Amino acid sequence: KIIEQNTTIPVILLNESGEIEQYRNIDDRNLEEMELPEVQKALDRMIRQDTGVIEIVFPPDIHKTLIYTHSSLLKYLKWYPYIQLFLIAAFIAFGYIGFSIARRAEQNQVWLGMAKETAHQLGTPITAILGWVETLKAVNEDNPTNQEMLDELRNDVTRLELIADRFSKIGSQPDLSPIDFYEQLEK
Repeated sequence: KIIEQNTTIPVILLNESGEIEQYRNIDDRNLEEMELPEVQKALDRMIRQDTGVIEIVFPPDIHKTLIYTHSSLLKYLKWYPYIQLFLIAAFIAFGYIGFSIARRAEQNQVWLGMAKETAHQLGTPITAILGWVETLKAVNEDNPTNQEMLDELRNDVTRLELIADRFSKIGSQPDLSPIDFYEQLEK
């Protein structure tokens, strides 16, 4: 009766002389398809694996032995903690990677804001210097030496304007325009 009710645990019932009397759940195949030598191999394998043995005594003096091993479900459950640890580690890794990406993006936004603010702050003094250069040019129209120095100062201020313009463009979309590739290579 125990063997008939069992649907998952591999069991073999032996009689007093050690011969196979009944078996169940030995293989994935139907019981009718298994031949006795295959069941004997399964019995030998179960004995080597140090499986459970239950001695059954029926009155009057009938001795039977029930040999069983772990069900396939129990074999799969042995892997469950490892799979669980792997999934937890994967979630932690994905969380850490996501947090790192978000932190790096935030740092990039801070640097972008600082670059734009620097460009904005440079704009006011550069404009003031340009105004003074033009004023000095108007005052010193008759002195060629001063005009030459003022032209050099104007060139330096133009370079500063270019740098400030580049700083202000950091993080913005580039303006794409078609160019002649070969002409650019020759430059």
